[in-house]
Amino acid sequence: MIIRGDRQQEAVQAYLNSDRRTILYCCPRFGKIKVALDIMKADGINHVWILAPRNDIFEGWNKDMDKFGFRPERIHMTTFTSIKKLDSRYERPQLVIIDEPHEMSVNQQMQLANIIPISKDQPVLGLTGTMTNKTRRELYDSLNLDVCYTYSIAQGVEEGILTDYEIVIHEVALDDKRYDHATKAKKYTEQGYFNLYEYLRKEAQGHNKRIMELKMINIIQNSIAKMEATRRLISTYKYERILVFCGVTAVADQLGIPVYHSKAKEKAVFDSFCAGEGDYLATIKMMQAGITVAPIHRGIMNYLSGSSEDGAQKICRFLGFEYGNPNKKAYLDIVSSKEPFERERLVTALQFFDENKITRIS
Repeated sequence: MIIRGDRQQEAVQAYLNSDRRTILYCCPRFGKIKVALDIMKADGINHVWILAPRNDIFEGWNKDMDKFGFRPERIHMTTFTSIKKLDSRYERPQLVIIDEPHEMSVNQQMQLANIIPISKDQPVLGLTGTMTNKTRRELYDSLNLDVCYTYSIAQGVEEGILTDYEIVIHEVALDDKRYDHATKAKKYTEQGYFNLYEYLRKEAQGHNKRIMELKMINIIQNSIAKMEATRRLISTYKYERILVFCGVTAVADQLGIPVYHSKAKEKAVFDSFCAGEGDYLATIKMMQAGITVAPIHRGIMNYLSGSSEDGAQKICRFLGFEYGNPNKKAYLDIVSSKEPFERERLVTALQFFDENKITRIS
């Protein structure tokens, strides 16, 4: 795709013209690893640290280094949870690359700041496709990183790097018929429990308020009504290839389709689906940034967190351009309760997407 190559070179030049301690904020599917490799070639980098939130992202790095025929002589890859191990045993690299820095906690940012000097003497390249203003401020305050090049999801869709999309939010009432027989003192349905915790949340403050919110989120994630609505959507689209995102393993395991999550790590099922084989797959957080799924245009979200970064990463799994299907359009169905609490969280989760492409069905 010519336009993507042009934009990638713009990003390369933006970094080379910067103070070399910066972030490329480019939409998913932009080809950020290719850009980083081009930067290393242009700058003569042969010693690099690559930091990422999960080990599966390094698989993408290794594949792209083989694909594009460039691999620095010395590479050290480590996850964010192991940053503290990057002590004096490791010689300072020519370049530190932080892949998906928006997933770094403030504590991890500070750990890295204690290892690499917060100055222009140590080049750092951040690569992200989804980042809130809050995260951007944190990365600047902790690591002196700011953005030198931006290419948004909207630009990606407009120029064809990402496909067009439609998002439909299906609202369902929480179940008010089935009781929790394990509770001896009182019997509550999921609607009853939600109403109880919502009332207590309004009365609570500080930590107790957050506890009630977590209980409400737990009900939404495990909702019987939402699970049944998800099953209906799977049946509706049974002749299409579908990827389903859930909030908890218990729901994914009851959808009647193959699953891949932390408790069911059937890697062969996961790999074959990503390669285009298999009609259905349900997962939790196993397909975040750095994972490519092809071909795929139909997604069902049983649950989306209130994080706009997480929501964008999940939805953009479906927006990848496919040369065999140049007119592809992605269709995303989100199952939500009718509760204002979840509605408000979805507004935040979808903030990177065009609201004119979002429809709500009650």
